[in-house]
Amino acid sequence: MAVVRRSLVFVVAAGFAFAGTAMAQSPSAGDPPGRVGRLSYLQGTVSYHDAQADAWSPAAVNTPLVAGDALWTEPNGHDELSIAGTRVRMDGDTQLDVAALDDSQTRLQLDQGRLDIKTFALETNQPYQIITPRGIAALKDQGDYYVHAGTTADPTVMGVRSGAAEFQAPNGQTIALRGGEEAQVTGDGDSIQIRKVETAPPPMPTYWAQRDQQINYAPVQYLSSDVTGYEDLAAYGSWSNDPDYGQVWAPRAVAADWTPYSTGYWSYVEPYGWSWVDSAPWGYAPYHYGRWAHRNNHWFWVPPDRHEHAVYAPALVSFVGGTELGIALGVQSQRPVGWFPLGPREAYVPPYTADRHYYQRINANARVPEAALNDRWQRAEHHQALTTDDHKEAFANRRFATVVPAAAFARSQPVQQARLHVAADKIAAAPVAAVAAPPAPTMALAAKPGQPQPQAQAAKPGQPPQPTQPGQPAVAKTRTPLAFASWTAKVPMPLVPP
Repeated sequence: MAVVRRSLVFVVAAGFAFAGTAMAQSPSAGDPPGRVGRLSYLQGTVSYHDAQADAWSPAAVNTPLVAGDALWTEPNGHDELSIAGTRVRMDGDTQLDVAALDDSQTRLQLDQGRLDIKTFALETNQPYQIITPRGIAALKDQGDYYVHAGTTADPTVMGVRSGAAEFQAPNGQTIALRGGEEAQVTGDGDSIQIRKVETAPPPMPTYWAQRDQQINYAPVQYLSSDVTGYEDLAAYGSWSNDPDYGQVWAPRAVAADWTPYSTGYWSYVEPYGWSWVDSAPWGYAPYHYGRWAHRNNHWFWVPPDRHEHAVYAPALVSFVGGTELGIALGVQSQRPVGWFPLGPREAYVPPYTADRHYYQRINANARVPEAALNDRWQRAEHHQALTTDDHKEAFANRRFATVVPAAAFARSQPVQQARLHVAADKIAAAPVAAVAAPPAPTMALAAKPGQPQPQAQAAKPGQPPQPTQPGQPAVAKTRTPLAFASWTAKVPMPLVPP
């Protein structure tokens, strides 16, 4: 099975160096999007690959989805994507490519199979399109939709249960659809024909009924709807009012010694770098937005300010480790890597951009004081590690750091299986990276090929555990998928971000 994320090599000089040297230069292609999708649920065999891989590997819940990623469901499988208030469900025998996904557009390419899409916070001034072999389906209003790619023997179909949509064929034919209407597209090339039919769109497959009973997709009043992954919070935790931070959320049924960012693994995701993938079914929004606080032996998540635009982060942590920590622990050969969750009002310094405006924007909804923002930026520019005698940087959660060997980190091994037990005083004495990038070892370390094996997803009430065995995508058995014609290169708006 081929690796999902490309293999990486850490090579730096001795001492406390960091991979985040991008602070010295601006990325040539601009800053990464502030909006990222999430693989929010799966059953059966679901496979995945990113833009750097051609082979399929087992998919995992909470995988961040960016432009260039692709998903495949076997006939016995189905899965769900969530993207900032939109729910996209894939039927069995379906392939979907993320053609473009950023703050201004969503474009999904349906190569074969069926999608069911329901929007809860659609921004109607932004393109939301599903590209099929016979044309482009565009969502125009809040609603409930169905799209089937079609085959050489079957028509391409778009149905509108509620809302409004438009389908445009490559030859320029266009048809508008309202609730209760369906369009069928047949033929290919210059012979494509579109017609509206009286048949009502089919209902959602019955296997989704149980998830619909458990998960509420309506936007949460305490969160902005562009916080991807909010939908699972109510089912797995509870909200309460904190005197210092207002409405906060805490997970239920976690172990007594549980800490955030300790039940999952690290994956390298272009263009953000090392990104956290959590094993809990709720483990997306609280790890990519907001901050974590600890009080009276109790962890709770402080969400981002809902009045500010939510900006995705690969992991809101600070890193410790490297040579100094290895010497202190007597495990220098393992070159430990440690991290801890950022506390409320603590600055996050991304390692993938040198744009100060982006830095201010990603911290805006965490209410970080201006003086703290300026100080951290200056330290990052000079690559100054933060030490224990620096009273400006308290780091409320430093004593709760999770530490693993560098090899386990780089090879995306499950953290719970590789975790090192480290005394709080050792962590307190270790310098903290000025940029949110892992400390590099003093020798070259190549990540071995091979898909990380995340822990099995926690079963939802009344459901069996999610399978984690790989499955190779299969060719459709009874229908031949349509090939995308050359017209896709002539779509007036770009299929991928510039």
